[in-house]
Amino acid sequence: MIRATVLLLLAALPATAQENFTDRIAGRYAGGIGLPQGSPCPPAAPEGGRPVGFEGETYYGANFTCRFHTATPVRGMDAILYDVSCTGETGTPYDAGRTMLMPTEEGLWFIQDGRMQFWPRCTD
Repeated sequence: MIRATVLLLLAALPATAQENFTDRIAGRYAGGIGLPQGSPCPPAAPEGGRPVGFEGETYYGANFTCRFHTATPVRGMDAILYDVSCTGETGTPYDAGRTMLMPTEEGLWFIQDGRMQFWPRCTD
């Protein structure tokens, strides 16, 4: 009985951690894929589109949309590793690989195999 309770509690932790994490990365960032360095903060919405940034586990770029799924909390770090699936401006889906997101007070570290970017948090 106790073992089953402990297993249920452990199974619930990643979802809660993931929800808290996605709440913290919600919003817009000044840098990122598809935006030139020195872009305004917050980035302007493309004509007829939505602002660049995260909404839940979806990232809306200037000409693409990526869904961050299969969240895996990184042990010992305030970070989550995701599988990323994107759709380009032509509507063609593609696999964007694995990405680790690590929020800080100043913004968000976006880490992929072979590259790392810092996206400063926009202030309202």
